[in-house]
Amino acid sequence: VATSLIIGVNQMNTAILKVATGDNAANIKVRYAGLKMSQQIASFNDTAVGFIAVFSYALAYAFIPAGVILFIVKERENNAKHQQIVSGVSVFAYWFSNLLIDVVKYMIPGIYVPISILIFDITAFRTGDIYGMVWVLSILYGPAIMSFTYLTSFMFNSPESAQVATFVFNFLIGFILMLLAFVLRIIQSTRDVTLYFPELILRLFPTFDFCWGMFEITQGTIWQILYKLN
Repeated sequence: VATSLIIGVNQMNTAILKVATGDNAANIKVRYAGLKMSQQIASFNDTAVGFIAVFSYALAYAFIPAGVILFIVKERENNAKHQQIVSGVSVFAYWFSNLLIDVVKYMIPGIYVPISILIFDITAFRTGDIYGMVWVLSILYGPAIMSFTYLTSFMFNSPESAQVATFVFNFLIGFILMLLAFVLRIIQSTRDVTLYFPELILRLFPTFDFCWGMFEITQGTIWQILYKLN
């Protein structure tokens, strides 16, 4: 809209110049440059980018524990785990070997997340020390979510039910409740409450921690505005 207005005004002035000078070759050249975004405007832009990125990561990462829990529950259902333990495999060796393999497999998407930020040039996650924080969150999320998934696997007897429930739960925790925590912080009357009650409970879940961490590290100016920090 702004560009069209400038072009229109320039065409009008050029026409006036041609009539005034009688020279049909007369022309007015105009150059313009947009104003740089202020820090607050850039921060609101980062907020939007953070929402979109966290939604994408929460949806994609919900598939990881859903895939892991399927085989854990299935091994318990068909007594494959029991057969290994009876054959002399210690409980520690069984769980540690599973954890090691699952963490190694996780490193493929875990490493891709920081790399994808460079590929798609998501500047909200590249300024200052934020990019290093993304690497830390991505790498540490693997062991945390695998251990948590093993723990919750004892709640299910059906591999299919476990897979569906785990996917829905992790997406709900990762994005929907992360969004709820953000809204509760924005509202003045619930700002102090959410820091001590809902968030402390939600921080027990690795997916919430990952998504909340990815979102929060891009919102420095937003928090300064909300809490009136200098």
